[in-house]
Amino acid sequence: NQQAVAEREFSTAKLFSNFFTPLVRGLVPYVTVVSWTVGLYYFALVQTSATTEIYSKLVRYLGLTALFLLFLVLVPGLVEVYFPRFALNNLLLTARKSIGFMVFFFALFHAVVAFFHNFSGSVQTYHLLSSQFKVALILGLVALGILTIMAVTAIDLVAHLLGPKLWKFIHRFIYIAAILILFHANMRGVHLQDPRSL
Repeated sequence: NQQAVAEREFSTAKLFSNFFTPLVRGLVPYVTVVSWTVGLYYFALVQTSATTEIYSKLVRYLGLTALFLLFLVLVPGLVEVYFPRFALNNLLLTARKSIGFMVFFFALFHAVVAFFHNFSGSVQTYHLLSSQFKVALILGLVALGILTIMAVTAIDLVAHLLGPKLWKFIHRFIYIAAILILFHANMRGVHLQDPRSL
C-alpha cells in the first residue's frame, strides 16, 4: 500500500512538473522583457525630466540590450564547438532559445519606440532623412525581419513542421543579422561612438 501511494504521489508530481515547467520556462523571457523595459524607462526617467530625452534614451537602451543579448546567443554554439566537454553546455543551449526570444522582443520594442519617437509614427518622415540614416534604417529593418523569422521558426510546432535541415539553414541567418545590426548600430548609434551620450 505504501508503495502504491508513493507511486501515485510520484506520478502526480511528475504530471505537475510536466505541465508547469514548460509554462514557467515559456513565461520567463516575456516577464524578463517587460520588467527590463519598464526598468529602462524609469532609469531614463531618473536621468532626465524632458520627455523627448527620455524616449531617446529608451530607444538607445533597448537597442543596446538587444545587441548584447544577440551576441550572448552566439556564445553557446561557439562553446559547444571549441569546448565540447564543458559541463554547462546543455544548460547554455537550453537558455539560448529563451535569450533568442528576448533579442527579438527587445529589437521589436526598440523599433516601435524609435518609429513613434524619431518618426512621429509616420513613414513620410523617411524622405527627410539623410542618406546614411536611410541605409542604417534599412539594415536595421532587414535584421529585424530576420529576427522575426527566427523567432517564429523557434516555436516548437513550427520547428517540427520545418524539419531539422531547413530549420538549421534558417537559423544560420543569425550571423547575417548580427553583422547587419553591428553596421546599423555603428552608423546610427551615437552612443557607440561616444559612450558619454548614454
